[in-house]
Amino acid sequence: MKISEVTRRNIFDALQNQKISWNGRLEELGFLTKLFDLEKLPSEDHRFKNAHEDIVQHRVSNHDWEDNWIFYDKRFNLLYGNDDDFLRFLCEIVNPIVRPDTDEVSSLVKIFNKYLGEDGWEIVEKTRISGAPVFSARRILVGTEYSLNNAMAEVPFPESTEVVISALTKYFQKQRKNNIVEILKAASAQIEQTDYDNWNGGIYLYTLYLHIPMELFAEVDLKLEEIQKTITQTAQSILRTAERDHISNVVVAPIIEPTSFISDHNEAEQKGKHLWEPGMLRLFISHVSAHRTAVSRLKQELHIYGISSFVAHEDIKPTVEWQLEIKKALCSMHALAALLTQDFHNSKWTDQEVGFALGRGFMIIPIRIDINPYGFLGAHQALPGNFNEIESLAPKIVNALVKNDSTGFQMREGLVVALEKSTSYLASIAIGRLISGIDSFTPEQIARMVAAHRRNSQVSGAFGVSEIIQDIAKQNKVDDEDDLPF
Repeated sequence: MKISEVTRRNIFDALQNQKISWNGRLEELGFLTKLFDLEKLPSEDHRFKNAHEDIVQHRVSNHDWEDNWIFYDKRFNLLYGNDDDFLRFLCEIVNPIVRPDTDEVSSLVKIFNKYLGEDGWEIVEKTRISGAPVFSARRILVGTEYSLNNAMAEVPFPESTEVVISALTKYFQKQRKNNIVEILKAASAQIEQTDYDNWNGGIYLYTLYLHIPMELFAEVDLKLEEIQKTITQTAQSILRTAERDHISNVVVAPIIEPTSFISDHNEAEQKGKHLWEPGMLRLFISHVSAHRTAVSRLKQELHIYGISSFVAHEDIKPTVEWQLEIKKALCSMHALAALLTQDFHNSKWTDQEVGFALGRGFMIIPIRIDINPYGFLGAHQALPGNFNEIESLAPKIVNALVKNDSTGFQMREGLVVALEKSTSYLASIAIGRLISGIDSFTPEQIARMVAAHRRNSQVSGAFGVSEIIQDIAKQNKVDDEDDLPF
């Protein structure tokens, strides 16, 4: 039975009436990239090539589309299109990466199933990541000897998970499939019944879930589909325990830890304290060493705006254990920037660095130098970058950090620190351009900007900066003439 337009409209109306953001904590581009190839969908604006550019223009740059535009956009066709796309969209709405609040997720699943049930579908939990449910859609089977609910509740896989993993590991060791062996050894595994076919007396279908550390997941991400297919085919071949029990699918997924993964974040910051400049935003730049010259220039440009960058080949002393220093930097950073060059994925270390940040919820800024974000990085909006235009790239990074909830305050603090320490008119002018577009400085930060203007001649003498600081102070009601040195 096809999911009707009535059901789809009812679900969309429920989301809008309760003012629920369909993209949750992800940016819209990050959410949609997981489901659609936006660069292959057409543009509806003659100025742009594809849907990706459309969305950037109308939801990022101008914000002149309605918040729920996706529900009625004909290119995505969620209202009239195939059931699979619609159901995948709903499951993504309640994905823990998108929506971490389990109470909200539970409420949404009930709403979805209230309407989907009329058309013979339901959203059900298929596995868990870091204790949070991950959902998939299935048909509701009624009127048969076994309902799907009963079959799933009562029939465990005949062999234990340990036996299955052991058998697969031994097989792939003999085949010298080292990447798969590494996955199997590192995985937290579970087998769950995920489907039931009542043909010929009933066949029970199971999924083998392999949850692996994010660092390892980032290494295998590009080959994930091939790896899952290989393990599935092997499991079906060597695990012939019963005619009616089949592992029909293998899912390799990352273990996603909450942002508060460090029990004592202050301790982590202390251990990495020597790597960063005080008061500035701490940015780890993940890159391939072949591009070290350009990365060094980027580090210098970012410093102008109050960003202290960690660049491994520059910031680790020769006598220090470099892997330990990198880990200290990762644990104490505020955000990570990934410079996506053509050779980025060839480096084992860059994938591990990105995996570390992904798994622990740090803000990640993919910067598209040669290639588009891949795998889980695709959920993050990328900044266009060019090593020949480093000066224009740095402000884009600053703006992205200012707009992010997890880094916004520290980035604003970094800008104030940079203004206080400015040693040139040009640096002060560059900072002034950025702070003029920010309206969320605290009163204390504004007072420090005013003080910097009073005490630092490189600020007060910089063209246009006095007016910018004056406007910020007055807009925030710091308007006592005695307080303003203008």
